[in-house]
Amino acid sequence: MSKRVSSFIAIVFAFVSVGLSPAYAVDQRVIDVVEVTWPGAVAPVGDGAAVAKVIDTEVNADWLKFTAMFGDTKDRGVSFKTGQVLKDPIGLVSKMACIGFASSDFMSSIRPEAYKRLG
Repeated sequence: MSKRVSSFIAIVFAFVSVGLSPAYAVDQRVIDVVEVTWPGAVAPVGDGAAVAKVIDTEVNADWLKFTAMFGDTKDRGVSFKTGQVLKDPIGLVSKMACIGFASSDFMSSIRPEAYKRLG
């Protein structure tokens, strides 16, 4: 009888201790921060480091709240963290496009330059 009780306690302890691992977001996204400027552009309020700080605090906390499914048995949360931060802004010769196909073309063209500078 004593052997059965101790075996049962050992099995229960094994099952319980397996479930004590911390929960992490299933999907973690890394965001690299690059500042872009052009002649006549207004100076930004903060630099890349300020943006990185907001990503690591406010953005990450908000996205974990937005993607949490209360009552779900699986963790489907999305978390963000800052990757590399470019210290010097990339200077453009003209104003960047913000909408339409031109903005998509801009992102495709600036990405290689940003990662070349980031290393």
